[in-house]
Amino acid sequence: AARAMKGGVDLEAGTDAVVYGWRSTWWEWTDGSRPFHWRWPLWYWDRIRDGLEVFFQSSPPRWKRKQTDIPNQEVKGMVLKKLTKVRERCYMAPGFVLSLTVAFFAVPKGEDDIRMVYDSTVSGLNEAMWVPRFGMSSLDTHYRG
Repeated sequence: AARAMKGGVDLEAGTDAVVYGWRSTWWEWTDGSRPFHWRWPLWYWDRIRDGLEVFFQSSPPRWKRKQTDIPNQEVKGMVLKKLTKVRERCYMAPGFVLSLTVAFFAVPKGEDDIRMVYDSTVSGLNEAMWVPRFGMSSLDTHYRG
């Protein structure tokens, strides 16, 4: 059974999802992404559309330290390329920083690439917040079947 749209919230989220999908390739979300919430069970639409609420068990940290520089210029170039991609997809925006709660570093990915790791433990952010648990399958889950 269909559900009535909730004002412009469903329409805005749906429009975003379709536009992001339209701008993508078969292999990559090149301009950001947003879930196709209407493809989920009705009872889960709001949650998948709006995301999980983050609860703070204590005050969020006001931690501000300069990001550690990367001495290896080749790796630094790869990091800048990855961060540029994140900014172009509007996952991160330029602006005045009151509190930087996530640091990042790169780890090797194959022979000639890196994977970015975003670390919110350094600021204490992970300790301060709680997010409702959601199940993720593991290899053990498949073995039980």
